[in-house]
Amino acid sequence: MLCWLIFSLLFLTMRFQGLRSLFSVAINFVIFLALVQFDVAWNQTYFFWIFALGALIFTGLSLVIVLGFNKQCWVTFSSIIIGTGLGLLLGYGALWLTDSKGLHYEALDMATQDPEQLFFSITLIGLLGAVMDAATDIVSTVFEMKASMPEVSKTQLFKSGHQVGKSIMGPLINVLFLVFFAESFAIGVLYFRTGNTIAYTFEWTMSLGVVQSLISGIGIALVVPTAAFLAAQALGGKKDVSH
Repeated sequence: MLCWLIFSLLFLTMRFQGLRSLFSVAINFVIFLALVQFDVAWNQTYFFWIFALGALIFTGLSLVIVLGFNKQCWVTFSSIIIGTGLGLLLGYGALWLTDSKGLHYEALDMATQDPEQLFFSITLIGLLGAVMDAATDIVSTVFEMKASMPEVSKTQLFKSGHQVGKSIMGPLINVLFLVFFAESFAIGVLYFRTGNTIAYTFEWTMSLGVVQSLISGIGIALVVPTAAFLAAQALGGKKDVSH
C-alpha cells in the first residue's frame, strides 16, 4: 500500500520525471543487494572497496536516468565524487589522528566482518546520499539560471550556486541528525531503562551515528563550493545550455 502511495504521489507531482527517479531507486536497490550477496559469498577481507565501487555505480546510474547523459550530469557527478571523497578522507584522517578514541566499532549490530570497514562502508553510503542531494540542487539551479540569463558571468553563477548551497546546508545537516536520533531512539531508551549513564549510553549507542552525521556534514560543506565552482566553470561565458 505504501509503495503504491509513493508511486502515485511521484507521478502526480513530477509526472515521468518522478517515475524515472523511482526507477533509479529500484535499480540501485538491486545493485546494492547484488554487492551484498557478492560480499557474503566471497567473504572479502577488504570489502569496503566493493561498496566504494557500488557508490560510483549508484551515482552514475541515478544521474544518467534522472538527468540524461549530458553536461549537467557530468558536472553533478564530478561534484558528488569530489565532495564525497574529500569528506570521507577528512573524516577518516580525523579518526586516524585521534585513534578513534571513544568509538566502539564493535557496537555495530550484527557485524560479522571487520567492524571498522563496515562502519566506513555505511558512512560512505550515507555521505553519498547527503552530498548528492546538495550537489544536484546547486548544479540544477546554476544551469537554470544560465538558461534564463545567457549573459550571466561565471562569478555571478558561482555566487548564486554558493548561496543556494548555504541555504540548504543547514536543513540538510539537521535532517541527518534527526534521522540518526530516530534510529537510535529505541536502543537509547533501552540503555537508560537498564540503569546506564548518559555517557555510557552515548558511547555505545550514539557515538558512531554522531560521527557518521558529522562526516556527512563535512561532505555537504565541501560540495557547496565545489558544485558551484564546477557548474560556473562549465557554463560561464557560453550562451547555449544543453540539458
